[in-house]
Amino acid sequence: MPSRLPACPELARLPRNGNRPAHVNFIRTTPGAAIGLLFRNVGQKREDMLDPSHPAANIPFSQRVTAAPSWKHAVLDVRAFPKAWLKRPDAPFPDPPYHYRPFPAPPRDQDARAVDMSLCTVFWNKTMHPSKFVRYPIKRRIKAAIELVVARGARVDRVEPAIEPNTKRKVFLAFDDADADADRWIKPDWTYVFMPKTEMFHLSTNEMVGLVRDALATINKYATVLDANGWRLRQQGQKHDQKPRGRGKWQSTGPSKEGDRR
Repeated sequence: MPSRLPACPELARLPRNGNRPAHVNFIRTTPGAAIGLLFRNVGQKREDMLDPSHPAANIPFSQRVTAAPSWKHAVLDVRAFPKAWLKRPDAPFPDPPYHYRPFPAPPRDQDARAVDMSLCTVFWNKTMHPSKFVRYPIKRRIKAAIELVVARGARVDRVEPAIEPNTKRKVFLAFDDADADADRWIKPDWTYVFMPKTEMFHLSTNEMVGLVRDALATINKYATVLDANGWRLRQQGQKHDQKPRGRGKWQSTGPSKEGDRR
């Protein structure tokens, strides 16, 4: 969790988390490269996939961006891809000392204090300020919001509008231990790609919780349907606008070719 949480001092007074999981691990959880899936002009051979036997391996590479679940908001785009689609590293890191989480992921230990999440944050030059002092705080707050939702069941409780000019509205959170269920929010064999925009820098962690909760709930709902049906719905030509919709709006076109990754 970031050391500085703007406009949400109540998070500093949270009691010790006794839930399981108690926190989310983002380190060494992405066994391949996901950036190629966001560029339509970057080809990828089937044998370069982490798992060429995956039920979705037959989907043409150019169609995978629209076939996979996605969620869109004015300040944040989120996409999710099966880890099987990731590009296998050309030179794998030696183990030891580098130890990546196994793929496919083993069954989750319900008593484990940490849960793994494969997360990539992509900043597009056209929609994100170039300064690292803008990008890195956004990345930290996204991770903090994810951890609050997954490990503490955080949700937006109420919003108090700004009373005076040049002041911000106040967002208050509520925490429900029943919602602190990793299986509800995170799928172990999927990689989540967050693509924030510059406007997200002005949001507090509390405000990001609402966005992250909606994005994860909507994406996981559709990803569960795809996994349960072995991707047969997509391969039989299900239309893109038949995806379940949440607060965000589904995006059917890929991002700009111009961008970078941090």
